[in-house]
Amino acid sequence: MHRISFICGLFCLSLLNVYAQDQGVTSPTHGDYNGQIVFAKSLDAIAFKKERPGSFANSFKASESIYARLYLPKSVGNTDHGGNRAYAIIQMYDLYIDGQQVPFKKGFGFYKQVPENERTYYMVSVDEQDKINVWTTWRPTLLPDESDDELKYGGVNVMARAFALALLDQSPGTHEVELRFHSRDLAGEGATKVLASGKFTLELTASDKRELAFKYAPPLPKDEWTGGNKAQLIAEATAAFANQLNKDPIAVGLVGRDWQEGSYTLTGQKYRKLAAWAVFDDTDGDGQVPITTFNWISDYSNGGWTKMRFDSHCLGCPDWDVEVAAVKALDGN
Repeated sequence: MHRISFICGLFCLSLLNVYAQDQGVTSPTHGDYNGQIVFAKSLDAIAFKKERPGSFANSFKASESIYARLYLPKSVGNTDHGGNRAYAIIQMYDLYIDGQQVPFKKGFGFYKQVPENERTYYMVSVDEQDKINVWTTWRPTLLPDESDDELKYGGVNVMARAFALALLDQSPGTHEVELRFHSRDLAGEGATKVLASGKFTLELTASDKRELAFKYAPPLPKDEWTGGNKAQLIAEATAAFANQLNKDPIAVGLVGRDWQEGSYTLTGQKYRKLAAWAVFDDTDGDGQVPITTFNWISDYSNGGWTKMRFDSHCLGCPDWDVEVAAVKALDGN
């Protein structure tokens, strides 16, 4: 019996040691920057175990790439979560711009385990045991070059998009940016203190905001119109949305290359159709709205074409969600 207990004890202790083992300090640079987030303009400068501190940066232009590496003294799994061992966590990133915390926005992590007043600008759940129990350093995403292979989800990197969207809410000028990291047990039973943080200054121009508007995100529908009178037709469609549907769009565009002409079966009268999409302002405060696309029709009468009128919803036309801030940024707002 004692032999069985002794073997079990050794086995359990072995499991505990394996579970508790993490990377520790991975490089001399890691040791120098423990508990910090460092920033650079290239991936090479923050390569794992091959960092070049001389290339770290603390000032950027929004037109430049911004990379980051986070350093911890021990893995998140080996960090106290209110007395609990975390088997799954929520990574929580707090972003401050000019001392003001950037609020949580829909689409960048929602977890009922996190109280509403504690939700941060970006949150992501992690259940990979290596990331929880082994990793002591990794790269949070800020403004990577769009050709980088770290971009995911069909070309949309959620964390990069969250940062770009936060910048769209800022006025042109020079801003102080601070990123903080902590974590929460996915069971909702414990949160850590801030484990790492870092700061840099960022120069943001109106042109930068236009470039950032749809960076890392699905764009507005592509403009392929070749049928002429585009500006006039967009103005007519804008008025039609307002007058016939009682909706005031903040952006309107045309779908396709030209009018589609036809004749009514019973009368033989000619008509023409086009599809126009619109984005309307936010009504529920979450900052995201769908693209709405309708078919509009015009009849040939008395030697000319009548004003376009609503015909139908456009099936198979653009219908994805976009951020209001992004649409407004294109117009310099």
